Amino acid sequence: MKSTTIDEIESYFVKFPAVPKEVILKEDLLRMGLRFSKAALEAAEGCRYKSYRLFTYDKVRHEDTGLEILKAPEDLQLRGGPYNLRRIIVSVRLSNESPYLVDIVDNKPKVVVDNEPIAEVKYPIKPDYYSKAFNNGTMYSEVGPLTTGGQKVFFTVYRVCQFWGDKEECKFCDINKNVRQARRYGKAYVESKTYKNVEQVAEVAAEIFLREKNFGDIRPIGYTISGGAITGSVAGMNEDDFYLQYVTAVKDKIGDRWPCALQTVAKDKETYKRYKAAGVDCVDANIEVWDKNLFKVICPGKEKYVGWDEWIKRVIDSVDIFGEGNVCPNLLPGLEMAQPYGFKDINAAIKSMEGGLEYLMARGVTVRLNQWNISPFSALAGNPLLPLEYFIRLDQAWCDIWTKYNLPLPRALGQIGPGAASWFNSAMLDMDPGSCTN
Repeated sequence: MKSTTIDEIESYFVKFPAVPKEVILKEDLLRMGLRFSKAALEAAEGCRYKSYRLFTYDKVRHEDTGLEILKAPEDLQLRGGPYNLRRIIVSVRLSNESPYLVDIVDNKPKVVVDNEPIAEVKYPIKPDYYSKAFNNGTMYSEVGPLTTGGQKVFFTVYRVCQFWGDKEECKFCDINKNVRQARRYGKAYVESKTYKNVEQVAEVAAEIFLREKNFGDIRPIGYTISGGAITGSVAGMNEDDFYLQYVTAVKDKIGDRWPCALQTVAKDKETYKRYKAAGVDCVDANIEVWDKNLFKVICPGKEKYVGWDEWIKRVIDSVDIFGEGNVCPNLLPGLEMAQPYGFKDINAAIKSMEGGLEYLMARGVTVRLNQWNISPFSALAGNPLLPLEYFIRLDQAWCDIWTKYNLPLPRALGQIGPGAASWFNSAMLDMDPGSCTN
């Protein structure tokens, strides 16, 4: 008899008894993506929808799904079902091929696989500010959408990246193509320029943190200011001046109660001291892939302008300035097995990633795991899905190493533990730290 998705999931429940069921299912949902029935999309009307804020985080192009898919939610809360799941918050990554279908069963939205409902679904509440617009037509929700189950505000202040072409653009990335798709379907910042108005960003921050009341059971506890790399200038400013103007404007408007994370290319110590003085609380100089040779090939722009050795040095040096828990670069599990460049053996790939986690966490860097999405717009489109076991073992490794060094959690990503976690792009925080080894 042919194995089903449920058979595979349940086999991993048995194989990894110390890993919460929530971790295993969540990683598979991120790996495989989700489909929505017409009824499920209709039921989602009025929820907090996908913002396409930076990357697509989809496995399919809009035109290949039908435009009704633009009603899909940013993320979902799942619980219950035959496995008595504790709350899972998972990013919605759309796929036409996924075995996981969000459908209406017994008048309620549920995740269905192999014709069996396996989890109850709760759509994300849309705050009141999502319906507000500036005089020029720009929606507040396009300036500062909520992510991570509603726990974090994401300000993508520069919608493109200046790592251009095959010799500079990260091979997993779809940021530049995403903005073109988003504009085509009315999902991007309405002005022709690629950067956001500073005053509008500050005003949206004030609306969210000082005035908004309609958040439901999860409220924002921090915000990220992000965008593409700037190798030249934007509006006559270099990367540091450009991004820090937003930090200053937001901090002037709402104060220091909520931590500000800034995502840029890795900087030297003196520049990070300037960032700290300007009000930046956390820095995310994303590494993407740990293996040095793969970094050179997959992230050629980062290699060209900074280089792997200097990037890692700068990330570690920044802990002295911002403190443990405030230096949270990402690694993209799966990327080191991207073909034709990466490892072909799962054990070799995991060993490489474990080495990176060990090296960085021993030096106070709280790495974020953010499962690689194989985008149809990227240079790595067409890569096969990786085994679910790979992601389960990496979550286990992350938890073991994080526990070993007794580090604080990445700031503003919320709590750790099954039923408590809100981080939605991997299941690292859905792990049970009590079951992790020291």
